[in-house]
Amino acid sequence: MRDVTTPNPAPPTGDPATPPATDPAPAAPPVPAPPANPPAQPSTGQGEPLGLTQADLDRIITTRLGQQKTQYEQQQADFQAKLAQAFGLGPEEQDPAKALEAAQQQATAFQQQAQTAMVESLAMAAGIKPDKVPLFARLVDVPGALNGVNPADGTAVRTALQSAVTATAALTPEFKGAALPASSGGDRQSGGTPSIDEQIAAAQKAGDWKTVIALKRAKAAQQPR
Repeated sequence: MRDVTTPNPAPPTGDPATPPATDPAPAAPPVPAPPANPPAQPSTGQGEPLGLTQADLDRIITTRLGQQKTQYEQQQADFQAKLAQAFGLGPEEQDPAKALEAAQQQATAFQQQAQTAMVESLAMAAGIKPDKVPLFARLVDVPGALNGVNPADGTAVRTALQSAVTATAALTPEFKGAALPASSGGDRQSGGTPSIDEQIAAAQKAGDWKTVIALKRAKAAQQPR
């Protein structure tokens, strides 16, 4: 009988501790080269430069100065319009220098009117005929009398004008009549001169309103202050 045996397998060759070889890792992709002129990064507002040129800065400054100039001119125009309206000037007269000149002329006119009224009152009290008072007042040298007198001092102005009226009356005796009575009552004086109230009534009846005004001013000047 034939002996049948199982053959033993051949032992493995090589180092049993070495693991089997693996496939090689794939190669890394190539890194692209940076562009020659990279685009500018936007500003983050954290102190980075804005990239403005000198021309840009000049343009911004010029624009702001123009806006400020326009605003100032508008404010001046509004002020001039209000000033002109206060003095009754039309749009064509709204110049500051003209407005100031108009105000000064108006103040001078008021002052002259007040001085003329005082001269007329003093003339009536000095005995100038009522119908001659307006002409007499024009003969009084008011500017010369008030030269060096403080216009704000009413007492000094009145004293100076009183002296001027007295001097003018002495040079024009033809303008003088009887002096006005000290009292404004209805009693006549011994010489038959009518009282100031009677003279006013007579002037009103005759329609002589200039005399009426002069007499009333003279009467007011005689009232105790």
